[in-house]
Amino acid sequence: MPLSDDLEHERHLRQQLEAELQENEARYQALVQKSQRQVLELLLLDRVRTALALELDLSHIFRKVVEAIADTFGYTHVSIYLLEGDVLILQHQVGYDSVISHIPIHVGVSGRVVRTGQPVLVEDISQDPEFLAAVEGLVSNLVVPLFNQGQVVGTLSIESTTTRLSEDDLKITMALSDHVSMAIYRAQLYTIVDENEKRLSALLENSLDLIVLLDIKGKIIYQNQAITRTLGYQPAEVIGNSVFDYLHPEDVESSKQLFRNLLNSPDLIVRTEVRFRHKEGSYRWVEATGSNALHIPGVKAIVGNYRDITERKQNEDTLRQREELFRLLFEYAPTGMALLTPTGRFVRVNQAFCDAVGYSQNEMLHMTFQEITHPDDLKPNIELDDQLLRGEIPHFQMEKRYIHKLGHVVHVLLDVGLIRDADNRPQHFISQIIDITERKKAETLSFEIAVEKLRIQLLAEFIRNVSHDFRTPLSVINTHLYLLRHNDAPSKRLDRLNMVEKQVARLGRLIEGLLKMTRLDTDVAFDFHLVNFNQIVTEVLDRVKSQLEKMGHQVNLDLQSTLPRIWGDPIELSNALTEVLENAIQFTPPEGMITVRTSLWQESVVLEIEDTGVGIPPDEIPFIFERFYRVDKERPTDRGGIGLGLSIAQKIIQAHKGFIEVESSVGTGSIFRILLPLPTPNSPVSPTRS
Repeated sequence: MPLSDDLEHERHLRQQLEAELQENEARYQALVQKSQRQVLELLLLDRVRTALALELDLSHIFRKVVEAIADTFGYTHVSIYLLEGDVLILQHQVGYDSVISHIPIHVGVSGRVVRTGQPVLVEDISQDPEFLAAVEGLVSNLVVPLFNQGQVVGTLSIESTTTRLSEDDLKITMALSDHVSMAIYRAQLYTIVDENEKRLSALLENSLDLIVLLDIKGKIIYQNQAITRTLGYQPAEVIGNSVFDYLHPEDVESSKQLFRNLLNSPDLIVRTEVRFRHKEGSYRWVEATGSNALHIPGVKAIVGNYRDITERKQNEDTLRQREELFRLLFEYAPTGMALLTPTGRFVRVNQAFCDAVGYSQNEMLHMTFQEITHPDDLKPNIELDDQLLRGEIPHFQMEKRYIHKLGHVVHVLLDVGLIRDADNRPQHFISQIIDITERKKAETLSFEIAVEKLRIQLLAEFIRNVSHDFRTPLSVINTHLYLLRHNDAPSKRLDRLNMVEKQVARLGRLIEGLLKMTRLDTDVAFDFHLVNFNQIVTEVLDRVKSQLEKMGHQVNLDLQSTLPRIWGDPIELSNALTEVLENAIQFTPPEGMITVRTSLWQESVVLEIEDTGVGIPPDEIPFIFERFYRVDKERPTDRGGIGLGLSIAQKIIQAHKGFIEVESSVGTGSIFRILLPLPTPNSPVSPTRS
């Protein structure tokens, strides 16, 4: 073989050996790198496990995990987020100059991980349109979910600016997420327990009630701070002492018996009221509740709960004293007193009330006030009760009549109030009565005496007025009769006879007016039925037509055509209208105007008679409806009225439940206005006495 061939063969073998050596070197380096990464991974897991095992504070856990990941593998950007509602909130990060602190779960790679619960590796972020970049220069990203009891509660994110992240990075991050998830669960569980313990401690220490734990001998092994507020002791002062040392001597034995009952019955709960000694030496009433918790781990004691009821006890004593005082005042009050239900049944009456109506207390408690009330007083009494129940009035007072057990009437002054409960619901009427029967008798006697005096006075005044009105025409008649006997001149005899006739006619009108007033003053019967008021007005105008024509008066008639019918006595109404109309005729000068109009106003029919007469002075108006009153006292007696017409008219109108009023101006005229009510369901339908 030539030398050149040997050299070529040797060179070829050398190249093969070098290639194999390089290949072996590459495999070795890969194995070394893999071993180194595995070591780093093991170191990281151990570091994280150690950190998490010693830490229960979530913020510290997140900081240590993020920093351990960054330090061990040299990742440039690491962050942890926790889920709050639908938003991921940043907890800790390493490597970011600017951060995205809040990430809604419907955007970004992190949002996708939360929604799906699956890890995501983005080797090239340019290929993922959902990627949200917090800083520039990022090339790769991975996000794994954090779980708590199977629910996604956050994310662990690694981002790189130098190399692409791989499946190996994803695997170690997933392994870390398992440890972090477990740490989150333990930390949240610890937080819940810690918060509950703090809450329980705060509840015990800030409770208004005394809470105490006792051993089986009754010694205090725990006492909350409420003892200081209630009894003045510090908890340390009483711990180790027997609870019975602080009880009132009268309460010790009964309390020991209850304590023994608790020891013998694990399920028993006892309640009592006892007195505890205050540090200052006084005693406070407490409501004590005890239960046996010796069988409960962590407690193993008799549990006592004490509530200060000293003020309640004092209030109860005060209430008892007031109730006793009320009872004494109620029973021995000189005035009648009673408690009644809202329906009127007696539930409590004193002796004075019983004496007033003649029934015993036992009889009264089976009766209602309606049973002993005079029928005429029952309706107004019930109406006032209803107003009281509706809250329209605070109380009421009225005079009423009871029917005594023996049948006679008892007059009382009744004062009624209403007692309501805490919800403002009526509970009881409280009634007070004063027997005023003797006073009413005295008032009745006094009234009868006054009426008799007034009757005598009116009779005397009536006799004076009538004697004057009779004397004047009689004097005129006597004068003319004398002249007739002593003067035979035919021309004078006729004039004197006419004058005598006028005075006789005047006497006839006076007697007729007196008869009308007498009839109206007595119990005259009115025949009420539906009448056409316009028709009555028209008939009255026809009756006085001759008087109107004699005076030359013009009449303006204005009657409302749609005027409804009214309840009335047509004859008496006609008499009343005639008197008012004749009054207008008498005091209106010849050729004057008289206007008669009817109308409807509210619930009344209105008649107005307006004249253009002499008018009435303002100071005379209040007296024009008095009997025998004349405005023009100088007017000759043979002219004008007899002073009874307007009185008669007023009497008749009042009997129809109406009224009459007047407006007047001296020199201009007067308006007499009559108002009569429209029919109601209670209007009389048969002859009714006025």
